[in-house]
Amino acid sequence: MAWSKALPPEQELADAETALRIADERDAQVYAPVERGFAEDKLVRARAAVEEKDMKLARQLALEAEVDAELAGVRSRLQKAREQVETETAENRTLRRDLLGEEQP
Repeated sequence: MAWSKALPPEQELADAETALRIADERDAQVYAPVERGFAEDKLVRARAAVEEKDMKLARQLALEAEVDAELAGVRSRLQKAREQVETETAENRTLRRDLLGEEQP
Protein backbone atom coordinates (compact mmCIF):
# COMPACT_ATOMS: atom_id res chain seq x y z
CA MET A 1 0.00 0.00 0.00
CA ALA A 2 1.45 3.32 -1.06
CA TRP A 3 -0.06 5.27 1.81
CA SER A 4 1.67 3.15 4.47
CA LYS A 5 5.08 4.36 3.29
CA ALA A 6 4.11 7.89 4.30
CA LEU A 7 3.45 6.95 7.92
CA PRO A 8 6.13 7.74 10.49
CA PRO A 9 8.07 4.68 11.67
CA GLU A 10 6.71 4.95 15.21
CA GLN A 11 7.48 1.36 16.19
CA GLU A 12 11.01 1.53 14.86
CA LEU A 13 11.63 4.80 16.70
CA ALA A 14 10.21 3.34 19.92
CA ASP A 15 12.35 0.22 19.55
CA ALA A 16 15.47 2.34 19.03
CA GLU A 17 14.63 4.46 22.07
CA THR A 18 14.12 1.33 24.17
CA ALA A 19 17.41 -0.17 23.00
CA LEU A 20 19.21 3.08 23.82
CA ARG A 21 17.64 3.21 27.28
CA ILE A 22 18.71 -0.38 27.94
CA ALA A 23 22.23 0.41 26.74
CA ASP A 24 22.33 3.35 29.13
CA GLU A 25 21.20 1.10 31.98
CA ARG A 26 24.20 -1.08 31.15
CA ASP A 27 26.51 1.95 31.36
CA ALA A 28 27.13 2.22 27.63
CA GLN A 29 28.22 5.83 28.13
CA VAL A 30 31.21 4.45 30.01
CA TYR A 31 31.89 1.11 28.33
CA ALA A 32 30.79 1.69 24.71
CA PRO A 33 30.63 5.44 24.16
CA VAL A 34 31.33 5.28 20.43
CA GLU A 35 28.56 2.80 19.64
CA ARG A 36 26.19 4.61 21.98
CA GLY A 37 27.02 7.89 20.26
CA PHE A 38 26.30 6.37 16.87
CA ALA A 39 22.93 5.14 18.12
CA GLU A 40 21.96 8.48 19.59
CA ASP A 41 23.06 10.36 16.47
CA LYS A 42 21.06 8.07 14.20
CA LEU A 43 18.00 8.38 16.42
CA VAL A 44 18.23 12.18 16.27
CA ARG A 45 18.64 12.00 12.50
CA ALA A 46 15.67 9.61 12.24
CA ARG A 47 13.47 12.08 14.10
CA ALA A 48 14.68 14.86 11.82
CA ALA A 49 13.85 12.74 8.78
CA VAL A 50 10.30 12.32 10.11
CA GLU A 51 10.04 16.09 10.37
CA GLU A 52 11.26 16.33 6.78
CA LYS A 53 8.65 13.72 5.74
CA ASP A 54 11.34 11.29 4.57
CA MET A 55 9.84 8.20 6.18
CA LYS A 56 12.03 5.74 4.31
CA LEU A 57 15.18 7.39 5.64
CA ALA A 58 13.62 7.77 9.09
CA ARG A 59 12.82 4.05 9.22
CA GLN A 60 16.30 3.07 8.06
CA LEU A 61 18.01 5.34 10.58
CA ALA A 62 15.77 4.14 13.40
CA LEU A 63 16.61 0.52 12.59
CA GLU A 64 20.32 1.34 12.50
CA ALA A 65 20.03 3.24 15.78
CA GLU A 66 18.45 0.21 17.40
CA VAL A 67 21.25 -2.08 16.21
CA ASP A 68 23.94 0.37 17.33
CA ALA A 69 22.29 0.71 20.74
CA GLU A 70 22.06 -3.07 21.11
CA LEU A 71 25.75 -3.35 20.20
CA ALA A 72 26.59 -0.72 22.81
CA GLY A 73 24.67 -2.69 25.42
CA VAL A 74 26.39 -5.94 24.52
CA ARG A 75 29.84 -4.34 24.55
CA SER A 76 29.06 -2.85 27.96
CA ARG A 77 28.06 -6.25 29.33
CA LEU A 78 31.21 -7.79 27.87
CA GLN A 79 33.49 -5.17 29.41
CA LYS A 80 31.80 -5.50 32.80
CA ALA A 81 32.23 -9.27 32.63
CA ARG A 82 35.92 -8.85 31.79
CA GLU A 83 36.36 -6.53 34.75
CA GLN A 84 34.62 -9.01 37.02
CA VAL A 85 36.86 -11.84 35.82
CA GLU A 86 39.96 -9.71 36.42
CA THR A 87 38.77 -8.81 39.92
CA GLU A 88 37.98 -12.41 40.82
CA THR A 89 41.28 -13.61 39.39
CA ALA A 90 43.14 -11.11 41.56
CA GLU A 91 41.12 -12.15 44.61
CA ASN A 92 41.85 -15.82 43.92
CA ARG A 93 45.55 -15.06 43.56
CA THR A 94 45.51 -13.28 46.92
CA LEU A 95 43.66 -16.15 48.60
CA ARG A 96 46.03 -18.71 47.13
CA ARG A 97 49.01 -16.72 48.36
CA ASP A 98 47.51 -16.24 51.82
CA LEU A 99 46.33 -19.83 52.25
CA LEU A 100 49.10 -21.74 50.54
CA GLY A 101 51.98 -19.36 50.84
CA GLU A 102 52.42 -19.37 47.09
CA GLU A 103 54.05 -16.44 45.39
CA GLN A 104 52.28 -15.47 42.21
CA PRO A 105 53.77 -13.36 39.45
